[in-house]
Amino acid sequence: MTHGFDALSNIVDEHGLIWAGFGVTSPPTLVFVRPDGTHSTAPGSGSGSMTKYELELAIDDELR
Repeated sequence: MTHGFDALSNIVDEHGLIWAGFGVTSPPTLVFVRPDGTHSTAPGSGSGSMTKYELELAIDDELR
């Protein structure tokens, strides 16, 4: 599935300072940061990581 992202930034937050600012309590959690600075989070499933389907749903929800 193509969502039209040309580039995706990935930040290494070794000490969890950025995570805390977004309310992330544990990895892996995906944070969508919008151009206006607002954000939403999409935590992984109970196994700790998102399935491809969960990721696609989270992206689709964010793009609506």
